Amino acid sequence: MSFYRSLTFQLSLGLLCIGALILTSAYLTNVSYQLLEQRDDEIASAAQLAETGYLLESSVIDLQRNVLIYKQSASVAAINRSNELIEKIQAALAEINQASYRSEEAVDMVTRMQNHLTDYKENLLVAVNGREKRQALYQNDLLVLINAAQKDINNEQGVEGKTAASLQLTKAHNAVLAYLMTQNAAHVKEFNQHMSTIRAQFAKRPIASQFNAISMSFRRLHQTIRGYLYLTNVVLPGTANEILHLSSRLRVYEEQGMQAKLVKAKEVTSSLQARSELFILLSIVLVVIYAAFLIIRVISPIRSLTALFKRLSNNLHVEHIPYLKREDEIGQLSVAASVFHNKNLQTNDLLERTKELVIEQKELNKELEVKRNEAEQATVSKSLFLANMSHEIRTPMNGIIGLVELLKGSNLAAEQQECIDKISYSSGVLLAVINDILDFSKIEAGKLDIEEKEFALGKMLDNVLASVSLRAAEKNLYFRCISPVGLTHLVGDEVRITQIILNLCNNAIKFTALGGVELRISVNDSATGEIILNIDVEDTGIGMTQEHQNDVFEQFSQADVSTSRRFGGTGLGLAIVKQLCELMNGSVSVHSQKDKGSTFSVFLRLKHATERAQHKLPEGQPFAISILTCNRSNKTTQILASYLKANKCVINYLNIKELSEKKQQDKSCCMLLLLDHEMSQQLTISDIALLQRDNVDLCVVLDKRDSVLLTRVGISKDILVLEMPFTYGTFYSQICKLFKYDSGGEQALAESEITLNLQGRVLLVEDNAVNQMVAEKLLSSLGLETDIAEDGRQAVDKLSNTPYAYDLIFMDVQMPVMDGFSATLFIRNELKLETPICGLSANAMSEDFDKAIAHGMDNFITKPIAMDKLKAVLEQYLG
Repeated sequence: MSFYRSLTFQLSLGLLCIGALILTSAYLTNVSYQLLEQRDDEIASAAQLAETGYLLESSVIDLQRNVLIYKQSASVAAINRSNELIEKIQAALAEINQASYRSEEAVDMVTRMQNHLTDYKENLLVAVNGREKRQALYQNDLLVLINAAQKDINNEQGVEGKTAASLQLTKAHNAVLAYLMTQNAAHVKEFNQHMSTIRAQFAKRPIASQFNAISMSFRRLHQTIRGYLYLTNVVLPGTANEILHLSSRLRVYEEQGMQAKLVKAKEVTSSLQARSELFILLSIVLVVIYAAFLIIRVISPIRSLTALFKRLSNNLHVEHIPYLKREDEIGQLSVAASVFHNKNLQTNDLLERTKELVIEQKELNKELEVKRNEAEQATVSKSLFLANMSHEIRTPMNGIIGLVELLKGSNLAAEQQECIDKISYSSGVLLAVINDILDFSKIEAGKLDIEEKEFALGKMLDNVLASVSLRAAEKNLYFRCISPVGLTHLVGDEVRITQIILNLCNNAIKFTALGGVELRISVNDSATGEIILNIDVEDTGIGMTQEHQNDVFEQFSQADVSTSRRFGGTGLGLAIVKQLCELMNGSVSVHSQKDKGSTFSVFLRLKHATERAQHKLPEGQPFAISILTCNRSNKTTQILASYLKANKCVINYLNIKELSEKKQQDKSCCMLLLLDHEMSQQLTISDIALLQRDNVDLCVVLDKRDSVLLTRVGISKDILVLEMPFTYGTFYSQICKLFKYDSGGEQALAESEITLNLQGRVLLVEDNAVNQMVAEKLLSSLGLETDIAEDGRQAVDKLSNTPYAYDLIFMDVQMPVMDGFSATLFIRNELKLETPICGLSANAMSEDFDKAIAHGMDNFITKPIAMDKLKAVLEQYLG
């Protein structure tokens, strides 16, 4: 389909045309509005200028009127009003000059009026000064001379006609006053005639000079008045008339311009209206065309195709599919309808075939239901088999291990003791294999539950090290442990975490011939508030290739076929580790190189414990210690240094050569001696004596494999010894003894070593004769009396006859005649006895424990019976 033939292009083109037309119309309308706004501004400006012209005319007329008033009356108010009018006219002219829309002719007229107004203002000032000068000439000059002359005439002696002369002078004065009032030239002539008469009468008298001075003063006054009259009668009115004429012209000009702009504005409005109507018409035509296109090319075909698809969806018959030849989206939709139609035909065919298959499927479902029931029955059988296997295998193992422990406590010859040790070791190996198989089976069956209980991390690691360090020593391998400082308790499944660490460590020891194994435990806080427990087990064993690393966690898998022949094992240990990690929302990974060893890393999410004891030396006290070693860089020295630094201890490293000098400087100190083969060869008798003096607090650190070195170098038996591997808890306990610091652990240790003081009588309900003998011997060794019942019925009979004869009941679960659960229910419900009942079973599943509690038992111990668990139960109920 060509893009230009698609509906998308055609509809977009139509919308684009309409949009372009609308945008063009909007643009032209905006331009028109701006033009109209400009015309309105021009008209408003012209009207304002015309109004200003009227204001100028009235102001000029008022100005001339005030000048005439001043001319007649010399009024100060008139001259002030004239100045105000001049400023008003100047402001109006300035306003006209600042108008936005003004022609050059208007600017010329305004400029001329401004020039005339400036001249008028200057001439008015000259006229005012002339008026003031006229008054000054009359008052200060002419009047003074006339009065002086009048006085001199009256004082003249021997002169006839003084009275007539005085009268002539008075008439001359009156002529001056009349001239000042009327500015009539006849009064000037009259003044000159009177003064001529007086000068003639006193021509030869000294007073004649005064009359000449009066004539000269009047002549100056006359010239001043003539200039004043010229300004007020000719110059100022002429200038005012010129300004008035120009303002009238400006007003008429602006009125004519305003009329012309009004006419043009009407023309522009008409033009804009016509253009708007044209664009509206074009828009309507284009929209109608676009709508017709939509109806014909889009809406009508869509309606047809919609009806077609409805028929197709209802699986109705369709004779013809329209618009298949169109090369646009409608054509594509028609093609889709055609495909849909063809699919419908195929579906109908398939439907017929499906009906036939449904009949066959129903028959298969019936068979599947039968198979499913068989599978569920097999699952139940598997669970029962697993429980039975757990019981049947652990029961004889309990007897074997119990008998071996009893034999160990007897007096045996060296050869017999060696055989018993080998039997004990083989039994432990066999039990570990059995546990692996049973644990794996429980995990596969979904029967393994993860507990969340608070446990002591240090105690758990001590138990692990007690087991694996012996195996490492048997192969002459070093074993190191690095545990976290400070943290003592966590919440999790202690048993399963122990199992993970044991499996990894035993696996590492099994595949390591030279070198050793290092166990690293660390904890970190997570963002979710949990504790991240990291477990790393690194060995120097045979290693693995990348291919083998990918399969090492699979069940029954080992690195290669020869591995099981060389090292033994079931191949379940690491598979169980992986599955246990996943059950605890953790993970396990491995990094290894062929012939260079392997590192297994476990990542577990645990919770904080309520008990958070800090096993650290108190801060603020000076704990200083010296480390006597042959090599400061060896791993053991580094572990010790890290633990000491965590306790803020001051560390001083020494070698044999520095020992004597150190003892002379500090005769009382604490010291750690790292004893190995190299150090044993360097130590002399004097060095040993120096180290074991009374004022030396010494702790010897050595590998469990090198314990013979203590006797070889002559270390006293009362010296503190710290054997590797050790946990931080063990280190902390020994270092507190070295510093003579009471950590609180001594009392707890002493309490744990107190011999149990047990009293009471125990009823042992057990059907297996070997287990009866083992349990009876163990209980007797703890000072307890024991009665035996071989099944639940015998136990019920004994308790019925002597209900309060027993202080504790050990009840096996699986027995003939009456099992332990039924016997417990009978004791609780029928006999109404509250005697403590502890269940015994080889079944190690969590539901067995729950079932025991639900049936009225107070506690539960799995077989083989561990001595520490047995003591704990006895201490709880008989202590």
